[in-house]
Amino acid sequence: MSADSEAINRLKGNILTELTKELNGKCSVSVPIGSLSEVGLFNGRGFPVPIRLNFEGSADITFHTEFLSAGVNQTCHRITMVVRASVFSQSKRFEVYEETEISTVLSETVIVGEVPQFTTGFLNQPAADG
Repeated sequence: MSADSEAINRLKGNILTELTKELNGKCSVSVPIGSLSEVGLFNGRGFPVPIRLNFEGSADITFHTEFLSAGVNQTCHRITMVVRASVFSQSKRFEVYEETEISTVLSETVIVGEVPQFTTGFLNQPAADG
């Protein structure tokens, strides 16, 4: 079993380029005025106040390959891509760090071999009276 290393590395590069664009930048959010106060009773209440947040993020991609049993003389070969991303907001008031991970199966192949004759012969034998 082999995988196209060039295609996998190209896929990794393309995904990391897009994630870098999406995980770094600025966004605007609206926060209720009560959430900006120190009083818990007002949390989530009041008119919305627009806030601009700067955020920075990074991502890492790894690939895992595994062989799994899929039956008598059958093996499943699976290639899985694992993406780990983290983002951090540098706001003094709303400092946030978030991290996530997602796995996606890129390829799954069932490899079928011949069933050994002793197994099929054994299964076809009449039962012996005991």
